[in-house]
Amino acid sequence: MLVVTKLKTNHLTYDLPSNYVLVQQNRTIKGNVHDSKGTALQGATIMIKGSTKATTTDASGNFQIEANNNAVLVIKMIGYQTKEIPLANQPYLNIELSQHIDALEEVVVV
Repeated sequence: MLVVTKLKTNHLTYDLPSNYVLVQQNRTIKGNVHDSKGTALQGATIMIKGSTKATTTDASGNFQIEANNNAVLVIKMIGYQTKEIPLANQPYLNIELSQHIDALEEVVVV
């Protein structure tokens, strides 16, 4: 258990794919989420695929999350199409979400 604690405090993750240990260094991923018009999307969910780690965008559409270079980010927001982005050493992510074609045109409150 001491090894696992030491890995986490040094921003490292580990995996046990077979009979060996794969250790990877995490880094802080930063980015911005906006629509096709460049309008910031507040409240979009940024998740690491296959993990429970997630965050949301702020009022300016900005976010940051810790992940390793092999991670895939999943970006979701109501009314927009979900997008998956492999990190692969990208220093900053500028993410554009497309509106969902089947989104509601109007809402009627009764």
